[in-house]
Amino acid sequence: MREKFSYNEFLDLIEKNEWQADKYKSKFIPNHLYKYQPIGSGGMRTKRIQTIKKEEIWASRVKYLNDPFEFKMLYANQENDEIREFYEDVLDRNEIICLSGKWNDKLMWAHYADSHAGMCVEYTFQGNWKGQVIPVTYVANRQSYDDEIKTWIENKGQALEQMVEQKGINGIQRRQMHSCGKIMYTKDSVWKYEKEYRIVTRNHKDIENDMFDSYKNQKGSLHKTQEFNLSLSKVYLGMNCTEENRNKIIETIKAINDSRVRKAIGRSKKDKTIMYKELEKIGMIATVWQIYSDDKLKLRCKQIS
Repeated sequence: MREKFSYNEFLDLIEKNEWQADKYKSKFIPNHLYKYQPIGSGGMRTKRIQTIKKEEIWASRVKYLNDPFEFKMLYANQENDEIREFYEDVLDRNEIICLSGKWNDKLMWAHYADSHAGMCVEYTFQGNWKGQVIPVTYVANRQSYDDEIKTWIENKGQALEQMVEQKGINGIQRRQMHSCGKIMYTKDSVWKYEKEYRIVTRNHKDIENDMFDSYKNQKGSLHKTQEFNLSLSKVYLGMNCTEENRNKIIETIKAINDSRVRKAIGRSKKDKTIMYKELEKIGMIATVWQIYSDDKLKLRCKQIS
């Protein structure tokens, strides 16, 4: 039977050795992750294409995720003021990037990519570090979360002070901190078809200064994919994608590749053709693929750019 990621085993390892915990977690994270999304038209399309061109990715505020039961599979007594404040902090200050482990899921295309008219963007890790990505754990029944939150609340003051002073934290403190994070990587098992992987982050630029009050009214923010060691490698176009949108995406990917080649040339004396081929060999030239279905109605793809 195929081994599955266990958040509890991850916690056991992170208490002993952070490097071993990261190595364990990385075993369950593929080298390619996928983001299903619509393309749309007009202003919406312009924004999405600009996001792709700038190699950015959208992180949603927790309270604006599409599942009203998000973060409720692990529960705690919110009549306790400190626990309620913990939940409010999670909802107000964290953002989540939701990614999938596959590009050819019909339900994902239907639910997130405008009924197959949108796109699925592939991101590839540039190296072995997958530090901020964690697989989602799916559970059938709600579980109590009181002890983990109370323990962290009691001890977080000292741990955060040590982090600010760059003294580092010990294994027990690391475990307590990541135990609280478990709430953000646990979902109802009805969602398991998504095969989801998450990056939990914050818009530190806005959150840690006087702009936080205005940020609270936003639904999320954009982040450079490089922050997470990810690079756009492919765009899959849905079966119902319009010719106009197809051409817009092809044009955008060409612009990305031209930019990558120019940057690489700036660090060497090679000409454009040679540099393009070298980047292509190492997977740094992005491509566009068209989705279609075969005789058995399985989703397939062919490269078109």
